[in-house]
Amino acid sequence: MSAEQITIESLTEQGKEILQGISFVQPSPNVIRLFSVYRLENDSIYERWKNVAIRFLSSKYPNDESVTDFRKAAEKFEKDHYSPTEMKKMIGILESITIIPTQLNHMCNQQSKQPSIIINNTNSQSQSQTIDVDWLSKAIEDVLTISQIKELNKVFEDEGGNMAKAKPKLVEKLKSFGENIASNIVANIITSPSIWTSLFN
Repeated sequence: MSAEQITIESLTEQGKEILQGISFVQPSPNVIRLFSVYRLENDSIYERWKNVAIRFLSSKYPNDESVTDFRKAAEKFEKDHYSPTEMKKMIGILESITIIPTQLNHMCNQQSKQPSIIINNTNSQSQSQTIDVDWLSKAIEDVLTISQIKELNKVFEDEGGNMAKAKPKLVEKLKSFGENIASNIVANIITSPSIWTSLFN
């Protein structure tokens, strides 16, 4: 497919073809697996599709939130052993652009400049806090596996839901996942444009 033939529609259709080629990998006998593993029909076709889609979105819709959302979904797709759920997210992002092709960067920029104006609005504060919590959750999920998150939750539950008691054990559990886990979570948080701006401006 030449550059002139690439469209959101063509990328969407190719994504659906890749999705149809994803198959579940059965675990070996006597092996208990805590996560699902899938196989791509053709790795190279997926890699080409992903990179072409990212370049296309970056060139046609610069600064649009769909570019970041697509990248994150692709990273999670690969991290989650080619989970069809994440592939569907990527396809959904492409389909949303077909439905509403207008870039969303201007809307997002305007909203990001308004907290000082709406700070006394209780509903607006609750909405902003919800968005912040959702974003922080994503920053953590990008680093930890599902099984690791479940392990952390078990530590919390074992302490009767008391965060003060659970905190030292949660820290130890994070350390047990590897020395880079905590630093990667912090890096995900501080490299967010909104956090970076508030820290250094």
